[in-house]
Amino acid sequence: MTDTPRDHSASRARRPTCPRLARELLLVAPDHEDLTLGRLHTLTDTGRPGATRS
Repeated sequence: MTDTPRDHSASRARRPTCPRLARELLLVAPDHEDLTLGRLHTLTDTGRPGATRS
């Protein structure tokens, strides 16, 4: 088996993407605010965002 040099540029390019993707999946804002909790408060306190009552 021969050792081939790895292309670290792809790895370096993914580094900023990984935390961003994790934040999106976990619904955490860059300032560590829990977005899920905020959305739940909106739904329980005021109803669906953007909903109009007739």
